[in-house]
This record gives sequence, C-alpha cells and structure tokens, in this order.
Amino acid sequence: MGHCHSTLKTEPVKVIYLGMAFDITSPLLLVPDVDVIYVIDMIDTTYGIYSWDGQKAEVRRLLEDGSDEKSECRCFNDHNIINHWPRSTIISDVDNDGLWTLDFYYNGKIRKLIYYHHRNYYETWPATISGCSHVITIGAPCLQKGADEKNNLMKAMLKERCTKNATYWALSFLHEHFPAHIRLHMANADAKGEKIACTADFSQIPEL
Repeated sequence: MGHCHSTLKTEPVKVIYLGMAFDITSPLLLVPDVDVIYVIDMIDTTYGIYSWDGQKAEVRRLLEDGSDEKSECRCFNDHNIINHWPRSTIISDVDNDGLWTLDFYYNGKIRKLIYYHHRNYYETWPATISGCSHVITIGAPCLQKGADEKNNLMKAMLKERCTKNATYWALSFLHEHFPAHIRLHMANADAKGEKIACTADFSQIPEL
C-alpha cells in the first residue's frame, strides 16, 4: 500500500477540503499531523442529511464518539462494520455569517476546523485560506471538463493558496494513474472501504 508524505514543516499543517459535507474523518486519517482544516462547501443533501444543522451534528458526533457506529449514514450500506479512531473533545464551537469554526482536541493536540458553508469553491476563496499543503477533493469534483472559466479560477486558487509540493487527494477510480493509493473505512463506504489516490505532482492532474 502506497502513501504520500509531505516534507516536514515547522509551520502549521493546513488542509483545504473542497466539498467536505460532514466528512471530518478523512482529513484526520489522511493527514494525521493536520493542524487546520479549511472547508468550502455549498451544502447539499449528501447521504440523506438534509440540513446544515444536521451536517454539523454529524461532524460533532463523529469527533466525540470516535466511531461511526451512530452515524446517520449507516443505513445506506448493507454491512455492519463499525470504524473507530481516537475520540475528540470539543473546545469551542461558533457558527456565524457563513463561517463555522470548531476547535477540538484530537489524538494528542488541538485541531481547528474553519468551515465556509453555503459558499461556492469556484469563486475566489477567502483570504484567510493560504499555505495549504494538502488538497482533498474526494467529496466533490475539483476541475470539470469544458468548464474553462471555473477551471481557470480553481487553478489560480490552487497555485496561490497551496504550497509548492502540496499533496492532492482524490477518488482512485477517477485517478488510477496517481502513484499512491490507500483505503479509508467509514460509514458511507462499502465493506471494502473507499479507495483514495494521491499525488504530490500537480502535473499528473490532467486538467492542470
């Protein structure tokens, strides 16, 4: 099983997750040393959680329970596999004017979720998002064929707001040519888990 590794940094490790919905476990498992998780998401009815309040509750549940046993997504699969990770303690929780910030203690250190909700990531990103060493796009498409205007803005954001050797994470079935692949196990995946691919070479992303 291959893994992508980033160069060790003294700066905070930052992730940008485009279209995360409530999938807080993926950045924690893919990037164990993450300090800051930025999210931009329009918010939809992903896996039957029909409200923003419901999606926030799911994030908190996954963190505090340290498992997906009580996940709202569990009924969408025909297996009974329960996945576990370290439990978190919520330190602060503030949602105001399209920005939700959640500070939580997870696996030995404090992490921060900075979630821009009901916002389109095909628009200029908030100025606070910078220095991201990981880009996660497993929940929604990042670049679209034929959408030149959107793609040009996305390319500019990725180049301006991410580090030079940022790691790009995407679904394997769309990126089989990426050099490394792992599986994540979560309530909204089948019994085999979700196969994720990654690369630290943006030239391997066809649209870039």
